[in-house]
Amino acid sequence: PIRQVAFLTRDLDASIRFYCDIGVGPWFRGDRALFDRLEYRGAAAAPDLRYAVAPWHGLQLELIEPVGAGPSVVHEWAGRPFTGQLQHHVAVWPEHVDACIAAAQGAGFEVVQDGATGAGRFLYLLHPANPDFFLEITHATPERQAFSRHVFACGRGWDGSRPVRPYGVIE
Repeated sequence: PIRQVAFLTRDLDASIRFYCDIGVGPWFRGDRALFDRLEYRGAAAAPDLRYAVAPWHGLQLELIEPVGAGPSVVHEWAGRPFTGQLQHHVAVWPEHVDACIAAAQGAGFEVVQDGATGAGRFLYLLHPANPDFFLEITHATPERQAFSRHVFACGRGWDGSRPVRPYGVIE
């Protein structure tokens, strides 16, 4: 199942404020993405971006703001015309990531970006028949599952307090 919907934003702070104003939060924010490994279209990459995630009715929303040089799937789409936000990808979080990747490739998807953080592997794939739809496959490692449970637990009954919290920190 789709677990996350992500949007590019030109202004992460303004986007977080908008969603908080309509009751979506709290937001878990990171001001610099750290990758153990990242390949974009077959070459090593080290993009600079800010990001935040929040729970929303059983889905996780993600906001991503490119702030420096690319290349990456984020920077590739940041060149598209948009003012506030642009839908970027949907994500699935399988425990058996290799089987999910094989199924996606069997359906015609092609890997555009492949990377890993300390929490595990993630990939972005495109289908030639619909190049405006990124699919992210993120390995549901125990670390990622624990953080996801924390994000959703913080969202239950959220009263608007502490709208922005540090990404990756389970309090």
